Amino acid sequence: MTEEELQFLEEVKAGERIYHQQRAEDLKARKNLMIRNVLNSVFILLAIIAMVCILVGKYKHHNSVAWSGYMTGIVAVIIKMGETLMRFSTMARKPRQPRKMARDESNESIL
Repeated sequence: MTEEELQFLEEVKAGERIYHQQRAEDLKARKNLMIRNVLNSVFILLAIIAMVCILVGKYKHHNSVAWSGYMTGIVAVIIKMGETLMRFSTMARKPRQPRKMARDESNESIL
């Protein structure tokens, strides 16, 4: 093999490594997104339950129901704080990349 062919093979191998690293990062990002979505759903559900318990407890004069609503609300806020920490930790690790524009300038010149 010539020197150029060997250099080309090294570039291909390096490109494959980069592709696999990016794919692993994408899978991890999708997994984190799924976990965050589940945590958000649990937060919304607990917040609704807490509001209903507080309203029922206040209007029916059942303090135990109202207090259970407050406790449920506190748990919901703690879950939301955990989700927010997950979001901010991923933002701190990976800087924000610019979004792709809907229309690329090269496409406009064709039109």
